[in-house]
Amino acid sequence: MDLQRELRRSLNSLSLCGTGAIGLGLWSVIKTIMTFFANRNYIAEMISDIYTNSGVSEEEVSLKAVAFITYLLILAFLVLVFSIHLYVGKCANAEAKKGKKRYLYLIIALLAGFLYTYSCYLRILSIRDLTFNEASLTDDINNSIDQISEFLLDLSSAGVLLALFFSAIRSRILSNMISKQEAAHEH
Repeated sequence: MDLQRELRRSLNSLSLCGTGAIGLGLWSVIKTIMTFFANRNYIAEMISDIYTNSGVSEEEVSLKAVAFITYLLILAFLVLVFSIHLYVGKCANAEAKKGKKRYLYLIIALLAGFLYTYSCYLRILSIRDLTFNEASLTDDINNSIDQISEFLLDLSSAGVLLALFFSAIRSRILSNMISKQEAAHEH
């Protein structure tokens, strides 16, 4: 019964990756919210200027309105990202524990895994293109630290989602092999 052991191992991996997908989605949201709070004075000033128009030009107010709308769109995008991670993670856990096989979550996990991989590539290019000169050394260092942490988060997300995809495929193949073996033994 080597196949049974391999199937259990594959299902455990699927369940672990499902939980990891949910956790990484939650961490993405938390990290972005922390970034908002780090810039809360700027955001509060921006909102105040938009609504009170307190001594700033119309051009500045419209730029700040665009920035505020951009923040809202980023927040909506985060909700979407977390929803995708939650859906993929819950479906993976349901398949690992209850055997509910769905295909949409596998397609989403594969696509998201490739998108995170591409994002890693873009972050490497971004880090490589940073110029460290004396005038902006502190900003460049902070930017590179942000880029590296984003790279690690994207790399982790890509790894978890792709591992989830391959664990699900492997467990389905093993399950089919076990079913065929059992059917052959019955005849």
